[in-house]
Amino acid sequence: MTSDAARRAWLPALRQRNFGLFWTGQLISGTGTWMQTVAMAWLVLDISHSAATLGTVTTLQFLPMLLFVLPAGVLADRVPKRRLLLATQALAAVQALTLGILAAHGTPRIWQLAVLAFVLGVSNAFNNPTQQAFVSEMVDAPLVPEAVALNSVQFNTTRMVGSALGGLAIAQFSPAAVFFANAATFAAPLLARNVLHVQAVGFGALMAAFGAGALIAGIALVVLRGGSERRMVGAGAVLAGVLVLLGMSHSYPVSLTLMGLAGISGTVFTTTANTRLQLFVPDQLRGRVMGLFVLLMAGTTPIGASLLGQGAAAFGVPATMVAFGLATAAGIAVLAARARSTRRTSTGRRAHP
Repeated sequence: MTSDAARRAWLPALRQRNFGLFWTGQLISGTGTWMQTVAMAWLVLDISHSAATLGTVTTLQFLPMLLFVLPAGVLADRVPKRRLLLATQALAAVQALTLGILAAHGTPRIWQLAVLAFVLGVSNAFNNPTQQAFVSEMVDAPLVPEAVALNSVQFNTTRMVGSALGGLAIAQFSPAAVFFANAATFAAPLLARNVLHVQAVGFGALMAAFGAGALIAGIALVVLRGGSERRMVGAGAVLAGVLVLLGMSHSYPVSLTLMGLAGISGTVFTTTANTRLQLFVPDQLRGRVMGLFVLLMAGTTPIGASLLGQGAAAFGVPATMVAFGLATAAGIAVLAARARSTRRTSTGRRAHP
């Protein structure tokens, strides 16, 4: 298929065989991963009854992003990306299987869950930048924006479906069943409890609402393609407001709606940023740049998770959510000011050559 014909076809990126197979495989394994995310968080809370403990375990899961994602980006530029992805998926499958065995034979200890969370983080630290950089090798250059947006659709479809299924599976079976199910999915490519007082199904529904909103945004971005700084700033501002309102909400229906809006705004922000990088970065530096992108987007999660857990324990979940929303607003204000300054400088240079 030529580039012109590909542009005219419906979802041409998925018609390219390698990307279509990759996308489908990630759809399956991603669903299992999100089921495990819900089950893991619920199990830690069920054992510890502590938001701070959950924050610590979450910190350990994302700490490898902070430590290893930049070297992983360099590695992705130097070795076959497909082999590296298979290795990371295999490690994640072993981690999920180990979780299932521990949960099926009694109550796991928190330290065991923490260690396994760190192992999953190591897998993700090497998987994520490699997966981001691999996109341009599977599709023609004109289709990169669509492929990036389709990856967002896949990610958020799995977040919505996997989160909902995870909550249902915990309620009907056990966390162990979820961990085993997640391990099986790797064969294809190898605020709720404390504030709203909902159980496992409600917990999964909140995460599914976030995924549903993100899915809607991802589909819209497939059609719109491209992206601008103005779109990023606008999405970030909406996300900041949603976080503040979430902290103030004590209504489950309202919180479900706000989680959907958070999914929309967060996905527009991250996907637009990703698309702009993919379009402008040189191929020989793609792995390194995407490693830096993942570091900024996910590698800082250990800091945020630790602050969220400690803040929730000290001041309560509502106050902590409001504080996070205000911090997001401050960051977006800085981004907007910098974007305006850059535009003025660029305009001035064109006016005075």
